[in-house]
Amino acid sequence: MEDLVEHEVRKSPSKFIIKVTDNNTNENYERWVTTTDISKEMNEFTASNPNTSWEIVYEYKGGGV
Repeated sequence: MEDLVEHEVRKSPSKFIIKVTDNNTNENYERWVTTTDISKEMNEFTASNPNTSWEIVYEYKGGGV
């Protein structure tokens, strides 16, 4: 199966601020995710929450966070 969204896999974890939108109500909230593979994490999230969409608001790279 092909990933819904493709992003580069990082060598070290990054912290992401993700804007999640409920497609039924148009309500949104922020979710913080720390990972090396944001595509995998968020595709798993949307698989278990099918009425949502997401976008990366910001990525903190490196170990300074």
